[in-house]
Amino acid sequence: MADQLAVVEGSLPAIGRTRYVRSDSFEPVNAGLATQALGLARDALAFGGRALSDRGDPGDDPARLFAVLYGDLLPRGLISQEDADTLARASELARAFAAGQDREIPSALLASVLEQAGNFLTRAGDQLARLS
Repeated sequence: MADQLAVVEGSLPAIGRTRYVRSDSFEPVNAGLATQALGLARDALAFGGRALSDRGDPGDDPARLFAVLYGDLLPRGLISQEDADTLARASELARAFAAGQDREIPSALLASVLEQAGNFLTRAGDQLARLS
């Protein structure tokens, strides 16, 4: 599972370096590509949280995943509040922008989510290495 997490973690910076995402700009980016990037970040974050759960995989259900993040991993110190909030933020943004495909996502917002996702996955990978 740690190897799979490393592959996912490695893909986020590549997504962030595309010509569609500039962290210093609030210019909108292609809505379809940005929505896809948000979805990928959300999925990668969920995978990281699921990998850290030693009490069984909570699966794809967001309610169960957030229960594990906030009710188990956070109190045990396996993730930080920022980590849990990053997944919540990415999930809600992906859901909000997927609902309105014509909405443009500011590239600075997308870059911020991708950066936070990369940071979370790095910490999750470190935590998994310690637990192994």
